[in-house]
Amino acid sequence: MGAIVATEVGNNAPGTDSDNEYVVILNTGASSIDLTDYDIADAGLSWDAIGSITIGAGQSLVISTGANQATLESEWGQSIPGGTLFTIVSGLAAFNNTGTEEIYLRDETDTTIYSFTFTTTLGDDSPPTAVGLGPNGGTGGASVTPFSTIPEPTIALLGGLGLFGLLRRRR
Repeated sequence: MGAIVATEVGNNAPGTDSDNEYVVILNTGASSIDLTDYDIADAGLSWDAIGSITIGAGQSLVISTGANQATLESEWGQSIPGGTLFTIVSGLAAFNNTGTEEIYLRDETDTTIYSFTFTTTLGDDSPPTAVGLGPNGGTGGASVTPFSTIPEPTIALLGGLGLFGLLRRRR
């Protein structure tokens, strides 16, 4: 069974933030997850559909608040690693640059399956900064280089296979 966690939020884009922010989610499980009919929202706002997309085991998905991938990469001055999925959820609002923000993910049954909180005091958006949430998601607030928390899918998969082999060998 797959498990979704958020690893990074790009909440402090240069200039106006409304269309140039993002959240990175990672499938930490051993199987793919079909995100069709999954929704995302930040605190107090309406739910917005992620779209028809399947995220593989160990794979990351960048969810943009409105910018296409080329614009997002240009604004943040960094490239999204190869093998990373990308989607735009245009209804998703801009994230807080100072203070606390909560983000929620719910499945096709409208059950909240994951939520996280981050608190920042970033303020000024020069240079643009993102918030790292750690490899297991959760609460965060440390500034990171944009898109730096996205693992290469092959590395994550190979690491998981190595762990599986080690555990299998111990029996």
